[in-house]
Amino acid sequence: MTSEKVKGVGRPPQTDGSGKQIAKTHVTLLLPVNLKEFLRRQPKMNMSALFTRVVTSLYLGTICPKCYDDSGVHQTHVGTYCENCSNDYRSFFFIWNDCPNCKLQYNRNNMSHNIKDKIGCQTCLKEVKA
Repeated sequence: MTSEKVKGVGRPPQTDGSGKQIAKTHVTLLLPVNLKEFLRRQPKMNMSALFTRVVTSLYLGTICPKCYDDSGVHQTHVGTYCENCSNDYRSFFFIWNDCPNCKLQYNRNNMSHNIKDKIGCQTCLKEVKA
């Protein structure tokens, strides 16, 4: 048997917004026994994925759910985005705010616009032009 790694076996490595592999580490958790037994009985339970999802959800808006870093997270009137996961062509928004005028949620197809010295969205802009 050789020490060469077998290619194509296992899951592909998780990458951040720029395509770099995300480094991972082991952690030890102390859980109540009943909670551990409950989780163990759940079908296809992946404790690493569960822990990552719970912590990311708990800190949503503070930490990026793609690269797990907080240094590039910024909030604007449109929403919260990660500078580290954005590129020259598109910002990586992971929380979208609502338009202050019509209360529709901003998204890639309904972005922010200035409408008569106020901030609105593309839907508001269409209504003003009509």
